[in-house]
Amino acid sequence: MRPAILKELSLLRKALSPEYYDYFLNSIPTNQPERKKRLITNIYASFVFLTKPARYAAVDILNRDICFNNHFELLVGFIYQESQSTSVSKYNYLRILKTTFKTISTDKQLHFDDLKLSTKEVSVDAQRCINSFNKLNSAREKLNYLNGWQVNSKSEREFELHLNSIFIAYGAEFTQEVHNALINYAHTQKSTTLQTNIGYLKAFFEAMTQACPNSNVIRNHLSSPQVQGFFHNIMNVWFALHLANGNDPKSFFPYWRAVVGVYTECFIDSRTFDAPIKPFIAPDWKSPQKTAPIFSVGGQATEKEKKRWFAEIPLKIKDEEAVTIIKSKIDKDLAHIRHVCMAKFKELQEIHERNTAFIQSGGIKPLTGTQHDHNYRGFVGEKNIVNTVATFYAHGIGLNVYEYNEFLGFNGKNNLLLKELNLPTTSALAVLSTLLVLEHPQMTPSWFAKWELFDKNGKQVGFKKSNKQYIAVSCKERKGTANAEQLIVLNDFSRQIVEFLIQYTAFARAHLKVNGKTKWRKMLLTASVTNAKPVKSIKNLNNSRQYLEWLSDPSLFEPNCSMDQYDAIKLANLTTLRSVRKHRGLQIYLETRSMTAVAEALGHKKKDLSLLTSYLPEPLMDFFNDRWVRQFQSAILLEAMKDSKYKLDAVNMTTEDIEEFLTNHGLGSLPHHLDHDFQVQSEVSHSNKSSFDEMTFMISSALLQLLIAIRTVVENHNGECEFLGIVNGWYQSAVFVLNSLSTEQYCSDVELAHMFHEANENALDINLLKGALTC
Repeated sequence: MRPAILKELSLLRKALSPEYYDYFLNSIPTNQPERKKRLITNIYASFVFLTKPARYAAVDILNRDICFNNHFELLVGFIYQESQSTSVSKYNYLRILKTTFKTISTDKQLHFDDLKLSTKEVSVDAQRCINSFNKLNSAREKLNYLNGWQVNSKSEREFELHLNSIFIAYGAEFTQEVHNALINYAHTQKSTTLQTNIGYLKAFFEAMTQACPNSNVIRNHLSSPQVQGFFHNIMNVWFALHLANGNDPKSFFPYWRAVVGVYTECFIDSRTFDAPIKPFIAPDWKSPQKTAPIFSVGGQATEKEKKRWFAEIPLKIKDEEAVTIIKSKIDKDLAHIRHVCMAKFKELQEIHERNTAFIQSGGIKPLTGTQHDHNYRGFVGEKNIVNTVATFYAHGIGLNVYEYNEFLGFNGKNNLLLKELNLPTTSALAVLSTLLVLEHPQMTPSWFAKWELFDKNGKQVGFKKSNKQYIAVSCKERKGTANAEQLIVLNDFSRQIVEFLIQYTAFARAHLKVNGKTKWRKMLLTASVTNAKPVKSIKNLNNSRQYLEWLSDPSLFEPNCSMDQYDAIKLANLTTLRSVRKHRGLQIYLETRSMTAVAEALGHKKKDLSLLTSYLPEPLMDFFNDRWVRQFQSAILLEAMKDSKYKLDAVNMTTEDIEEFLTNHGLGSLPHHLDHDFQVQSEVSHSNKSSFDEMTFMISSALLQLLIAIRTVVENHNGECEFLGIVNGWYQSAVFVLNSLSTEQYCSDVELAHMFHEANENALDINLLKGALTC
């Protein structure tokens, strides 16, 4: 039994009854973390799986002392005999299990024998338990299952396989055949490659058992005539699961091609399974062309950003009012971020000016000979910052001094020391970088990552003056070699930020340069009392815990601002340089309504001026597409149910909301050209032809439900009731849409077919709708 793999073994989920599983889990000491509690429960479930019938409810042990104690003794013997763990780990498992069984015995009023166990040796009690367990003659197949399946790489590094899915679906014999092939394959692979390929195969086997759960036909499916078609089915099933999990469709097919390659090398080349008559289908993904004219505002909006920008905007208001609300949200968030960052920027400047003076006026504590000198007692530390600063900047970074923090009087207070010394931290650099992005959204994370103050020859190139203007220079590799260098003209405020950034990192830069480190040329450097280094990843700035705490610290909020701490915490959790850049891009668009302004602000080179008037930012377009569909559906429901007492429930609006909604978005009767009475249509002269050329129906399952219901009510009425005047038009529309779905043009559309099927399977209440449609 290998404890680490037990969570992968699905048969263990049926070892205990659901009630006993919960009872046992809740009996484990509460001071154990949830992950550890699950592990202990799985170890116990593996013992029950080996010794008891499925869905064991423990009725036989919870009523008699002797049965209860015998059960625990066998469990102890099982862990000592079968667990592939160190003796210390075994003891720790048993210590928690022993406490758990004591808790159960107290709850059930049972006597519990206190077995003596040891970490160093097998005690007399433990040996008795082992002897008792060995007499059970446990099923070898079950023990093999609990041990899982392993392979060794070319360098003899062991890896766990994940063959549980095919063991459950196809049985032990088939699984052993697969395992043998993988053992031979693994011996030819490097450890890193094998680790990746095992991950591929785990997902592949799970998809294979979804496509074919029948053990009787799996070998036929893997035969030469059928294996290509079978793999095509697996690909489709797996792709559907991939999409259902919300993953990017584009990423699936390179992954699939890699899986096919591993399968071929492992199973076909070794002649374990047959090769296909025709090559496996492994298509390239072609992204669909976007029909909506949109442009980027600095990258795809995340779900958190969309929720932040577009949540809680009522359908009833006009679209222009919705835009105003979105703009106010973005303005509020960016104003808060700017205010907090400005407060910290001013604080950094003040401490820098203070320390410049302290370096000149403070005393310097010698590195040696001060331990027993009363003159240096309290010479440095929190109560004497002047001497602390002077001492540190005199001796420098990274000296070989025992406990440098203690030497400076800040033992155990590293964060406070860094603040007082004003050394560059990731949090402070995040503040300065955020302010720069707010001023110049064309600065991207990759731009910051490539930003160098000096070139290889020691010439300052990252910040310079040109024609009375100050510019910052870095590059974006994705622009290509010709356009890689990107020059950003700084304004007075951003120039102050960059100048301070250079001063702020100067001490760290000097330390790196003296020690021969080439990274001294980088603009973004961090330092501690013992080390200096460049920022390896811009993500480190975004993930700085202290920076996120500053954004949600009420003491840094602007006076009388509408941002509360809970809202600030949510904002902090999505704040990154990339997110701030997207916020600014959308804010610029909402201020200017100009794609050109956004493109220039973000540093985009190409602008399609022929479509300028119809462009929208992509997240804004997605929001309004969804909003218009929901408005259209709500308008149809309101019109169809305007005389029904249930209409408020149907659209989840108050009477006042409905009145405002209909004023802004309501539908009237259908245009005359949609009437399908051909006799009437023929009487309409060409000179009076409607100005409409076409009408678009936004099809959804909800709309199809309504149209099916309208058609059913009208076609099955007995003539005793009179319909509202608008019903005839919507009936004709229902006939048109529903008949169209069965034509050759639309019947092959999988998405439409799915919606039509879903609408038929979930029909509306005809009697309820009939009351809304009749006078």
